[in-house]
Amino acid sequence: ENGGGQLILDSFRGSGSDTQVLYYVLLNVWLLSFVDTAIEKFISVPKYGVLKSVCEVLQKLSREKLTRVAFLIFKNLENNQACL
Repeated sequence: ENGGGQLILDSFRGSGSDTQVLYYVLLNVWLLSFVDTAIEKFISVPKYGVLKSVCEVLQKLSREKLTRVAFLIFKNLENNQACL
């Protein structure tokens, strides 16, 4: 609502292959995956493409810490019908 979602998306797109920045972005998405309102209004909304961006990070960079956090995001969202 206050532009935080757009900031996260811009960070996904603008970080290139900077592993540390992507790690922090993924950590923020992971924290948001615990909040029902954030899932409903941001993570599960296709126009934002958050889950797609997480998948692209996994395809682009194979670092264990990125993979670990990405799978934690998916684990939190696996039972959420809005994200299926």
